[in-house]
Amino acid sequence: MKTSTKTLLIALSALGASVAYATPEGQQQTPPPAPEQQMQQQAPNADDIKSEELEKFAKAYKNVEKIRTQYVEKAGSTDDPQEMAEVQMSMQEEMIDAVEDSGLDIGTYNKIAQILPYDEGLRNKVEEML
Repeated sequence: MKTSTKTLLIALSALGASVAYATPEGQQQTPPPAPEQQMQQQAPNADDIKSEELEKFAKAYKNVEKIRTQYVEKAGSTDDPQEMAEVQMSMQEEMIDAVEDSGLDIGTYNKIAQILPYDEGLRNKVEEML
């Protein structure tokens, strides 16, 4: 499957936002820092990513993209806000499961997803694996 960089980044940002900041019910949640601040604070480095992790990331991404596509169709068939929220929650849960089933933890997946927009070489490697 050949995926454009734009599609890859859109899907990654959607998953990153939904996975990274999901909190159990009833807990206070502070808003996430702006992406620029987040990159400066964490300063993830592509050199820290192992080849095995990148392969698992690509596998997870393929599955996440399939899930996203399925749920976009479901979301498009409703105007009910409650039903839309349920669809989104189900999508997030399935995406998390897909990432974990690939052998990656959510933190590593999100770390790679955060680096991709800023590292063309890494992004090209992922695109080749897809």
